[in-house]
Parts: sequence; structure tokens; C-alpha cells
Amino acid sequence: MSSRRVLQSLQPQVLIWARQRAQISPDFLAKKMKIKIERILNWEQTGEISMAQIDKLAQITRTPIGYLFLSHPPKEKIPIQDFRTLTKDIPKYPSPDLTDTIQLMLRRQDWMREELIEAGVEPLTFVGSCQDMTSIEEVVHSMRRAFSLDEEWAFDQKDWESAFQCIRQKAEKVGIFIVINGVVGNNAYRKLNRKEFQGFALVDQFAPFVFINGADFKTAQMFTLAHELAHIFQGSSGLSQLNNTIHNHHTEQICDAIAAEFLIPKKNLISHWDHLMDFGKNIQNLSHRFKVSEFALARQALHSKLIHKDEYHDFYKSHIHVSHRIPKASGGHFWYTQLNRVGRKFGTAIGRAVLSNRMTYLEAYDLTGLYGKTFQKFINHLDFKI
Repeated sequence: MSSRRVLQSLQPQVLIWARQRAQISPDFLAKKMKIKIERILNWEQTGEISMAQIDKLAQITRTPIGYLFLSHPPKEKIPIQDFRTLTKDIPKYPSPDLTDTIQLMLRRQDWMREELIEAGVEPLTFVGSCQDMTSIEEVVHSMRRAFSLDEEWAFDQKDWESAFQCIRQKAEKVGIFIVINGVVGNNAYRKLNRKEFQGFALVDQFAPFVFINGADFKTAQMFTLAHELAHIFQGSSGLSQLNNTIHNHHTEQICDAIAAEFLIPKKNLISHWDHLMDFGKNIQNLSHRFKVSEFALARQALHSKLIHKDEYHDFYKSHIHVSHRIPKASGGHFWYTQLNRVGRKFGTAIGRAVLSNRMTYLEAYDLTGLYGKTFQKFINHLDFKI
């Protein structure tokens, strides 16, 4: 009998952990392994599994094979602070997709930091500059000043997409790297879970990074971007999930308040609120005016004392199950997607390094997820000068 058919005696809780960590059900795992679900359930009760099945399990769940032989599930830690308020929607264990995404962004940041320091670039003074400020308005004023935006900047934008790109371009211009991606790297088969996280910020004096989960609703991404930018100005790296609940972390509460005031200044909201108009109509009209989601607008209206708590809760309950429309981004073609996934600012830095022989093509492929002719076409599409 082949040694691969001899049953190994592993710990059932470790096998369960591997499956749950990958965020897949026993039924889905059985289909992927092309076996009956009873086999899966038997492993998770007895721990008896063949070596061939261990190999397949490790591959499908993206688990290092050595982990499956441990006596207890390993305690994996997210490499940055986890600011998420745990709810039933957030998976029990961080998925390989999440941890691999963070690790990729950390590698990009490490390379970018060294590149900028070697080029003699000065550290960014706004990073962490607002951590001692006690006034939300003071922080927002600092952000607007850094981005050269006034209080009514959103009113001049044509639509949500234009407003989002306005903030993104302003942030990149002052030195913040923005990445928007709904998959791991450039792997379309590894889609990110919007319920697991919406974004994260990696604070650095030279190369601060903001990552937005592109699998999330488009209107939600606007608030996530503002929230993560608040993290940069507050000087606090961390993982966020903005699920319309009250956060346990003080840092998240502060960043929520900063993002809300940045996008929907209370003074402006109050002045544009029509007290003769129906509450729902106000929310609908002003969400379009401020280029934010109706949830964000309603929440700021509550904090501005324009509506009562019971009105907000009724609104939340009536809208939580309504399908969100996800408008297509303008220019939604392959290169536009790559500019989001890699970032124009980071992609340009990589392109210059390769063409100046300061980076090998293999290193560039690893950091961008683009290979061969596709990478070269991407660099050409950026249209920059060395």
C-alpha cells in the first residue's frame, strides 16, 4: 500500500481551523476535493486523513502543510493592529487572503521607503501630526489644508466617482500611496471578503499606504478612504471594518468622527438641511450633494442633532437589507483596474527603478503581480519620464 494512503492521525480542531481560516464550508471543501462531504466531517471528528488528502487540504485552504500537524491551531496574528469591532459577520480567524494582502502592502512600503530615503526625500510632516489634537474640526482643517480642499469641495464634483478620484489624487500628490483592490495581488481567483475588512492604513513618515477593499460597495469606499486618511494624520496603522456599529476602539471612534466631518461638515449639513422636507428625502438629496452614502449622511445628521435616535434606527433597519447598487467606475478596463491595484504613484516608482536598472524585472513582477509583456505594457501605459 502506498504511504500516501496510510491514514495520519491529526488533531480534529486543527483540521477545522484550516477550513474555517479559509472561510469555506465543509460542503464547498468536499466539492473542491471531489469527495463526499462525509469524508470531510469524518476528518473533523477523528483526525484520520491520508497524506494525499493532507496535501490537497493544505493547497485548497492555503495552509502551510506543517501547520496541519500541530497539536493545537496556531495563533496567527495580523501584522498590524486590528481595530475591527468583532461581529457575527467578521470571520473567527484572519483569512490567508487578508494576511497575504497586508504582507504584500508591507513589502511595497518597505521598498518604497528605502527608495525615497535613498533619493534624499524629506519625511512627510503631516503623518501623525494630528495625534495630540483634541478637536475634530482642527484635525479636519489640517487635512483639508494638506489636500488644498475647502469645505464645499464635493459640491463641485460631478458624481461619486469624480469625488473619490479627487480625494485620491490629492492624497497621492502629497505623498500617500493609495491602493484599491478586490483580490489578492492580481489573482482574480482570490477575491477579498468585504465583510472581513474594508480597509487598512500603514503609517510611515516616508511612504504611508492606504488600502481600500475594492470588493466593498462603491459608496462605502468613499468613507473608508477618508477614515484611513484620518489614520495617517493620527499616526495609527490599523485594520478597519466600518459596519455602522459603535466601535470598541477609541482610535476608530475618532477616525470615524474625522472622516464624517471631512466629508460632511456639520455646519454645511445644518445649513443645507430642509426642515420642511421629509427626513428620507433630505437624506437622499444631501447624500448626492455631499457624494457620500445615505448611511454616512444619516449618521452625521444624527450627530448634528437634525434627527432623533429612533429616526436613525428606523432608517437603518429599513435600509440594511436593501440591495446596494455598485456603479461601474469610469474607464473600467484592464489598465484602469491595474492602476487601482498597483497605484499610479507606486507603479511609476517601480517603472523608473526598473528602467534605471535599480530593480530587476523579477523584483518588479513580485511587487506588482504583473509579469512579462503585461508588466511592460503597464509601464508604457503610465507614460512617465525617467
